[in-house]
Amino acid sequence: MSLAKPAFVLLGTESTGKTTLAQTLGERFGMRVVPEFVRTWVERHNKRPGPEDFEAIARGQQQAMAKAFTGGDQIPGVVFDTCLLTNLAYGRHLFQLDPAWLKEAIPHQQVQQYFLLTGDVPWQPDPQREFAQENDRQAFADLLEGLLSEFQLPYTKVG
Repeated sequence: MSLAKPAFVLLGTESTGKTTLAQTLGERFGMRVVPEFVRTWVERHNKRPGPEDFEAIARGQQQAMAKAFTGGDQIPGVVFDTCLLTNLAYGRHLFQLDPAWLKEAIPHQQVQQYFLLTGDVPWQPDPQREFAQENDRQAFADLLEGLLSEFQLPYTKVG
């Protein structure tokens, strides 16, 4: 896929520095940063998402990603602080959900490169985080890497 503007996704388990790196790249290169939709959703609804909320969250992420390219020549590129692949990983890991529409949408994300951040950054507590234990974070990181391979998406491990 050849895109007019570069688009990158930062993936990784919790507390790997995705948001900080996305903000830094955005500031340094003037790129649009698209935050993780679920964080906004949790703040708005003031509750932990359950399986009944999964589709709304994944579709919200999908809409945020689609809107990222509006603005034409005014933006040099986009950095996504997560993507639909992460939604699928959480759906499988937490709720045993594996929706066909989401799997069909993943290959069509307008992304040139995925960066999988490894867990060598100390974990920071946050009420929205799920995986306080290292073995849980590693299992989720392995799931993300497996999905990147399953969907044959171009990625680089960073860490």
